[in-house]
Amino acid sequence: MLTAVEKYGTSLKDASESLRDDYDLVLAAVKNHGCSLQYASDSLQNNPAIVMAAIENHPACFKFASDSIQNDREFVVSAVGNTPRLFRYLSLDMQDDPEISCLLYTSPSPRDKRQSRMPSS
Repeated sequence: MLTAVEKYGTSLKDASESLRDDYDLVLAAVKNHGCSLQYASDSLQNNPAIVMAAIENHPACFKFASDSIQNDREFVVSAVGNTPRLFRYLSLDMQDDPEISCLLYTSPSPRDKRQSRMPSS
């Protein structure tokens, strides 16, 4: 099954409940196809490392993370810092948070991870 999800992450949907709760299997699936997160067990949809791997692959898949993760300010700050494109998929409360919205300008550009997007002063 590991070989299958490494090539086709969405094949996780055909896995048994116990395999959907297997950390390594789910991690391989979300790294291949972020939205495979929707097929993961509830506990892995609440796992920060699994969710981070999924949103690094495809930020829109954040909707499949647990409510707890989606509303965890510390996780969201870290995730937006790593994957600024995630911002559009956050709740309005998170988008209104000044520290989180500021990350859009101070985090590295997706094209050039070495430079900030803040204009030079």
